[in-house]
Amino acid sequence: FFGYNESFRDEAGLADFKKELADFITHTLSQKYNGSSEPRLVLFSPIAHEDLGTPNLSDGKDNNRRLELYTAAMKEVADAQRIPFIDLFHATRDLYPKIDQPLTINGIHLNELGNRYLATLVDSTLFGPAPAGNIDEGYLEQVREAVKEKSFFWFN
Repeated sequence: FFGYNESFRDEAGLADFKKELADFITHTLSQKYNGSSEPRLVLFSPIAHEDLGTPNLSDGKDNNRRLELYTAAMKEVADAQRIPFIDLFHATRDLYPKIDQPLTINGIHLNELGNRYLATLVDSTLFGPAPAGNIDEGYLEQVREAVKEKSFFWFN
């Protein structure tokens, strides 16, 4: 997950960002963290900024302009390096108007519903459609509770 913080450098930072990202990929893939093989690597773009329609928060237009630039740069680097890339920017930008509830708490950080949608998107993109039946909802709820606890500590 790259690109959000870097996007504040705007167009002037694109060349450095692409080089830094390519260097990160090269370095990461040269490692054998498990002692025997290179890691699998997938790049994820940042999500789009959601306009929550409140005067207390940015509408995200400037942010989204920059994020789209950096998403395109990430795709370019990922393609050149033959690394899987998941474009969360366009997926979330297209999803926001289709959902009748906010998916973020402040335009940029996902809420519980947003995390649920994003997790489904990431899972289906990486692994294909979920198999019908045989889903252990109890186990999934245990995982969700563990993630919520981790998030609580991270945000605090």
